[in-house]
Amino acid sequence: MLLRHLEVFCTVYELNSMSRAAEKLNMTQPGVSRIISELEKEFNTELFIRKNKHLIVTHQGKQCYLASMKVMHDVDSLSKIMDKNMPRKEIHVGCSTGISHNMMPAIVKRFKSRYPKCKVYIEEGTSVAIQEGLKEGKYGIGFVQELILDKEIAHRVFCHDKVVAVKAPRYQTNTKKDTLVFKDLANEDLILTISRTGIRNIIERYANKKNISLSPIWSCTTGSTACMIAENGLGIALLSDKTVNESIKTGLLQEVEVEDLDLSREFYQIWKNSSVLSDEEISFLNIAFDEGNKEDTKSNTTSRSN
Repeated sequence: MLLRHLEVFCTVYELNSMSRAAEKLNMTQPGVSRIISELEKEFNTELFIRKNKHLIVTHQGKQCYLASMKVMHDVDSLSKIMDKNMPRKEIHVGCSTGISHNMMPAIVKRFKSRYPKCKVYIEEGTSVAIQEGLKEGKYGIGFVQELILDKEIAHRVFCHDKVVAVKAPRYQTNTKKDTLVFKDLANEDLILTISRTGIRNIIERYANKKNISLSPIWSCTTGSTACMIAENGLGIALLSDKTVNESIKTGLLQEVEVEDLDLSREFYQIWKNSSVLSDEEISFLNIAFDEGNKEDTKSNTTSRSN
């Protein structure tokens, strides 16, 4: 008896038809019938009763199906475990834009020094698109700035950030105050990322909670673009501290004190619960976790120095 026998039997059982099973398995109907007969001979029992061109599953057939499915599942699990231990030629990563721009280069460099023969494919997208891509098998692992709870998806926090208001030193606030409150931002030339990005979502939820309407003069596709526009003195940008830390350090931007702006969030690593991650994928996640802790330490140091 071969695994092929069990595969054919399970297909016949599920479709309740030898002709449909033959079509699905790209076999001839006599070939399917022969395999079923061989199984019945092997087990010395009837699995199906043939009656007026219809199949009736016997009690033994039902028991055989349950046992066969367990065997097929165990073989599939074994195959995944063995595949996990084989060197990967490539891994596929879904990544939120902000994480991709600010953290991925350092992560990929460290990974490539450890696995020089493994190619890394990274695709940017929204948190929703990345989680859907994981479920569809498009990515093996993902990095998102917003977590959509889903029982199929496992997650781990690997980094934090906070929202800060920044401007170029030459930009003069309309309020003429050294310290602002959040509602003052409604009267400033605001630079934000576009709607439905992770950071825009939490800013809008915060504004709605305070019954404040924000109308940005510039909505940017990425935080990096918003940072550049703010550096040109065109307004106040609300961005992740990780996006603007370097610009603050070099003096291109300065943080605007907004006394009631207290927005922070967690970044997540995600993967499919049922997946058997490869050594390369696990290593990539661990490198990212380490880099995330470095970024958190760097951000805390910058905040204290400011």
